This record gives sequence, C-alpha cells and structure tokens, in this order.
Amino acid sequence: GALCGQRCGDGEGALSLELRGLSFSYLPGTPLAREVLRGIDLEINPGELLCLLGPSGSGKSTLAQIMNGLLAPSEGGVLLDGEPVGAGWLELRELRRKVGLVFQNPERQLFAESVETDIAFGPRQHGLSKEDALARAHEAAGMLGLDFDELRQRSPFSLSFGQRRRVAIAGVLAFDPSYLILDEPAAGLDPAGKRLMLGLISSLRDQGRGLVMITHNLEDAMQLADRVLLLKDGHPVGLGAPEEVLADGALLTQAGYSLPPLLAVLHGLREAGLQVPAFASNPGEAAQAIAQALRDGGGAR
Repeated sequence: GALCGQRCGDGEGALSLELRGLSFSYLPGTPLAREVLRGIDLEINPGELLCLLGPSGSGKSTLAQIMNGLLAPSEGGVLLDGEPVGAGWLELRELRRKVGLVFQNPERQLFAESVETDIAFGPRQHGLSKEDALARAHEAAGMLGLDFDELRQRSPFSLSFGQRRRVAIAGVLAFDPSYLILDEPAAGLDPAGKRLMLGLISSLRDQGRGLVMITHNLEDAMQLADRVLLLKDGHPVGLGAPEEVLADGALLTQAGYSLPPLLAVLHGLREAGLQVPAFASNPGEAAQAIAQALRDGGGAR
C-alpha cells in the first residue's frame, strides 16, 4: 500500500537512524544551565521496537524530540542513512517527515472539524494533492483499526477516548514515516483499549517500521520490546534485549525501579532451587516454564 513503500518486508531500502555522541542542556552557558542528556550513542533499526525506560526526569521525552528534530542537541547529532542532519529548515522538515513523533496524550493534537481533515492535514501540508492525502488518511486509519468511511465526516471530538487517540496517531502515520516515536501510547486507556493499542504497535513494527516507545511500564517493555534503553539522570545505564536489562535487579535498582513482579517470582523460585529461566515476557510463558521445571524434577531443594 501507499504507506509501505520498499520498507515493509525485510527492511531492505530502509533508512538507518543513529544518534552519535548526543548531549543536551537547557540554557547552556548560563548560571541556569541544566544538563538533561549526555553520552547517548544509539542506532535504531528498521523493523525493531526499542523501549525507552527511565524514571520521570531521566530525559526520555527530550531524547524523542531530538530524534524528531524538534530540539537540537547541544553536542553530537542525528544521522539518517549515515548522513548528519543539519540545522536547516528543509533538513529538519524532512527529518520530521521520516521520524514521526506522537506526543503523550496525542488526542490533544486534534483540531479539525472532521476526522478526514485531521488525518489528511499533514500530507496536505507537505504538498500532496487532496486525493492522495485522503488515500493516505484512509490507509493510516485502517492500519489503526478505524473504519474511515464510517468516521470520516464525524468530529474527532465526538469519538471515544481510545478512538481519538488512534485518529491522532493516524495523523502522524499518514506522513508514512520510516520511524515512529510514541510517548506513553497506552497511558490512560482501559485494559481493552491498552491491549488494542499495544497490538497495533506490534503490527506497525511487523510492517518493517522502526518504533521507539517511551513507557514507564516494565511489563509492556517485557512483552513488546526487541531492545530496551534504560536512562537515569540523562545518561544510558542499560541497553540490550529485555531479558538482559529487565532481569538485572541491580541495574533496575540503580535506575529507580524494582524487579517486575513476574520476574521477582522467577527470581525467588531460582533462589529456592527450581530450574526456571530468569526472564519470561508474560505470565503464560512463565507458567509454562515453571510447569516444565516441575515435570523435569527440578523441584525446590
């Protein structure tokens, strides 16, 4: 479809997105200077979901805004396909088209009289014909499980909370970004809405897009992430697969977290002598591992 291009599939022809030697300070060179990020080196891959974790004030949202070109780093830079992104208006506009950013509470970004106008607004601003912009809007809505034909003439403000959020995300997706950054996309949703949202995020990743999800929720990261970046006071303290970072109790404590309850149970069973793994991405996987360990006769000694 129009929103797939070369990218969907095995990731060939996809852009690489890199952050090199990145630091950021507010009001640098003044007595009020405050360093928010330092020493960030990161490559995000097409078809990968990276979860950005860290306590409030650790720099997650600032890092997202640098990736998208809304903020300029104090040091280092952003590279697209190995080429540094300059500070010129056109270069930053192109970065924002290729790296979409969905803010926390994206439903606050809605403004138009109709769902159709809201989702198609970005592509129209970037010079697409009305017909092409509407085709993009139709496809983006469908990818987020919205019935565009049914909703197109309705006011976005008349929709349910979960629908409003999906319309707002569709507006960013209509740009056809290679990368999508989502800041706490499941916050405030009921359990059914959250399951739907996390499923949609997985399907966007499976299409070959690179995704960055900011979350406070370790369980969401355990289930979804290919890799996790853990920030503490603006610098990275852990980067790797969820089973490396999120099963490391000492590392989590350092960043102000405690071991997720599911992993704490597995940790306790291991200490009691049961041969279970230190990591499971969800309760079902953990239950299977525990049942298998008991069948294997690895009962607590």
